[in-house]
Amino acid sequence: MQDKHTNENSLKLAPLLYFFSICGGSDVDVLKKCSKYEQNRYAAIGAAVFFTGIMAWVSGGYAIYRIFYFNAVNINALYFVKKILSKS
Repeated sequence: MQDKHTNENSLKLAPLLYFFSICGGSDVDVLKKCSKYEQNRYAAIGAAVFFTGIMAWVSGGYAIYRIFYFNAVNINALYFVKKILSKS
């Protein structure tokens, strides 16, 4: 028998709310029994963690691109300049 404060709909989380709650580090089984306010609060924390990770991944990828791509272009350019000058 169910408690009078919970109903069948409150024992389920939407997929996006579930994902962000996991990202926020909350216990989803306990969170299913909590109010919508608590569910949304932990989902907001999880969304902040998730999007911070996405932004870190993008900026890290750009930094790696800038470091290695331009160095590879410069090394190739120096190689060809050296070849041209050595033929003279």
